[in-house]
Amino acid sequence: MELKRRVCLGVTLLLVGLLIVGCLGVGKKYSVSGTVVDSDGNGIAGVELLFAKGSESLGSVTTGEDGK
Repeated sequence: MELKRRVCLGVTLLLVGLLIVGCLGVGKKYSVSGTVVDSDGNGIAGVELLFAKGSESLGSVTTGEDGK
């Protein structure tokens, strides 16, 4: 009976740990690429792009002279 209880506790702790890691997004990396252009297809410099997940700010980047 004691072994069964320990196995059940171990599995429960493992599942809770995986749930927490999944919710926090630990280990996830994202990448974005592209060009911000005007209606004539010319790159627009100085555009600030903000990245967020819900209300959490993930970072920002500003386009270069070529709009990238």
